[in-house]
Amino acid sequence: MTIDTELLNQVGKRWSKIGADIDKARMPLAEATHLPSDIYTSDEIFELEKERIFKKDWLAVARVEELEKPGDYMTFEIVGEPIIVACNADREINAFYNVCVHRGTEVASGNGNIKTFSCPYHAWTYDLSGHLVGAAYMDDVKGFDLDDCRLQPVRSGVWQGWVFVNFDDDAESLESFVAEYAEEFGAYQQERFRLNQRVRKTLDCNWKLIHENFVDIYHFLTLHPDTLANWQGPEEYQYRAMKHGGYATFYENETSWIKPFQELGLPEWLADWPAGMDPALAGCSGFMTPNFTIFGRVYGIVHVLVWPLSASQSAVDIYCTVPEQYFDQDDIVERVTPIEELMDMIIEEDRPMIESLQRNMTKGAFRPGRMSTGEMLVHHYISCYLDRMADGLPKN
Repeated sequence: MTIDTELLNQVGKRWSKIGADIDKARMPLAEATHLPSDIYTSDEIFELEKERIFKKDWLAVARVEELEKPGDYMTFEIVGEPIIVACNADREINAFYNVCVHRGTEVASGNGNIKTFSCPYHAWTYDLSGHLVGAAYMDDVKGFDLDDCRLQPVRSGVWQGWVFVNFDDDAESLESFVAEYAEEFGAYQQERFRLNQRVRKTLDCNWKLIHENFVDIYHFLTLHPDTLANWQGPEEYQYRAMKHGGYATFYENETSWIKPFQELGLPEWLADWPAGMDPALAGCSGFMTPNFTIFGRVYGIVHVLVWPLSASQSAVDIYCTVPEQYFDQDDIVERVTPIEELMDMIIEEDRPMIESLQRNMTKGAFRPGRMSTGEMLVHHYISCYLDRMADGLPKN
C-alpha cells in the first residue's frame, strides 16, 4: 500500500515546522513536554495517520456474538473505507469492501440478517462470502465470467471472540499481531464471555486524546474520585509497556459493579488468575494499537474501540461482556447494568475535559505544557506514535 508522495511532502513540511516541540516530547519523562497542537488538529497529519496506522494494523470491529448466525452482517466505514463483515452459510466470518464490482455502489447498509447482497442500482447479487452469483444481461458480454467476480476481500480473522480486519495485504498475521497482548490477557479466554450490548458515543476530540486520557493515571483522583475510588496512585502503578504504545497492568481494588456477580461465583478458568492476586479483587487494563482498550475483572470486561472520524471528532464503541455461564440467570441484564452505567459515567466525566482540550488547541494561547511523572503511559504512547509517524518523512 503506497502512500501518496504529495501527502508525505505536506506532512514533512508541517513536521519540520513543529520539530522543536516534537523533540521536547521525545525527551525523558522528567524533561518532556506534551505535543504541539498540530498533531491533534492538522488534516494532513490525520490523513497520514489513517494510512500509516489504521490501514496497516489489525482493527477490532465486532464481537462474534454480533455475527453468529448465517446471514448476519454488519457494515462499517473505517477511515473512509466501506466494508461488510458477514457470517456465511458455513458460519465463517468474512470481510469485503462494500463496493459493487459493476459500478461501485454500496450493496448493503446498516446491520441485519440477509441471504444475499444485492446492488440497489443494477441488482448484481453476491453471496455471503462476497462472490457474484447473479448479474442480469451479462450472458453475452465477451470475456465476462461470473465465477471470476467478487466483492474485493478484506483480510479478517477472529481472536478470542473478537473479529478483526486489516486493509494491508502485506501486514503480519493476526496471530503475530496480538501475540504480546495475548501473553498478558490470553488467560481471560474472551471467547467464553458474551456480549450484553454495544453502545456508541461520539466525542468532539482527536482520537489520540481518548487513548491518552485512558492511560492518564494523573487525572483519576481529580476527575473520578467516586467512579474510580480506591485507585492506586502513579507511584504504585506497575505496568508493562508494549509495542506501538500498548501496555498491560494488573492491580487489586474493590469496585461496586462486581457485587451483583460475586454471588454467582468465579468462572472456573479464572479462579486462580491473575497469579499472586485475589481474583475477586483483581483488575486489569491494557491497550493494543490502534483502537482496542480493555478494562477487566474476572466477573466481566469492558472494551472500548476508538474510531477516528476527523482530526477533531471520534467515536467510541463500548462493549460490556460477562462470562457466558452468567447468562443462565434470568436477571442477567439487571446484573450487567451497573457495569454499563459506570462506564457511561466515566466517559461523560472525561468528555468535557478532552473536548475542552481539543477546542483550546485551536487557540493562539495554547502552549504544550510539561509532563508530570504521573503521565508515564502518556509519554510511552506519544513516543511510539512519533516513531511510527516520523519514519521516512521528507526533510524540509
